[in-house]
Amino acid sequence: MIQTTEQVVTVLAVGVSPQAQPHYPNSFKHTITWAEHNRLSPQEAQERFMHIAVLRVLAGAPRFRARLVLRGAGAMYLFYGNQRPTADIDLLDLGMPPNPSPAQCRSVETAVGKCLAEGLPSLFPNYAKWGAYLRSRVQVHVSPRRSLLRFGRIDLCSSPKICIGVADLHFLISEKIVGILSRHWPSEKARGQDVADIAAMVAKFGDGLHPPLINEYFRSRCTVEPRLASVGFDLPLREALASAYNTHDKKALPLAIPFDKAWDAVLKLARQMAVPVSDQVIG
Repeated sequence: MIQTTEQVVTVLAVGVSPQAQPHYPNSFKHTITWAEHNRLSPQEAQERFMHIAVLRVLAGAPRFRARLVLRGAGAMYLFYGNQRPTADIDLLDLGMPPNPSPAQCRSVETAVGKCLAEGLPSLFPNYAKWGAYLRSRVQVHVSPRRSLLRFGRIDLCSSPKICIGVADLHFLISEKIVGILSRHWPSEKARGQDVADIAAMVAKFGDGLHPPLINEYFRSRCTVEPRLASVGFDLPLREALASAYNTHDKKALPLAIPFDKAWDAVLKLARQMAVPVSDQVIG
């Protein structure tokens, strides 16, 4: 199996595949009907479409065509059925080098802004009204791929044909594990939403998930960030995450799963991945 940071495996998502429907409306004019059909608020339907509009514009731009892979909470939200809303669109640009220069990062950032400014107005009936709201609700982050990655491609539009790469769910869960463990370093915040997202995906897909594959992604990440291999799940980590989980803005993070239950789901995965788990962190 490829483990180097210079190569990427491009295949359909393994085990659990991303689905284009019914997680977002296809057009702005259909947001109300889609919201009623899916028993969601019109605002949530509109915000889901805003995310899709951004992806359509970027994935359809000549500079980024066939280069972008959606990762993070946005991928879980739009394509794997996670119910936690997110403002972030985190994209991996397969055309960027693993360690880009500041100039290369600025070039990508400038290109993203230009593409969105030129392409978004055509997808909204009154962009003068909706544009400012979109910019306040959707944040785009583009970064290079640094470790093993598999992804599937989802069609976002048939005419013209536009598709976006969507990271394998196992890769997404491994990144959430990385996010949790990163709290061991003082510069990193405790991210209660990572615990919530993992628990939601375990509850949704259950035996469809393959812990050895999650572990494969995690170990690949450890090759480029070795400090991850030296830490585990201990009591201070649990306490920090419990505090973040229980005090997080409930509008931003609906907590359908109590922390203890969500934490148990994370620990079960950690043990299957052979990540150290202290006896003190149970319940």
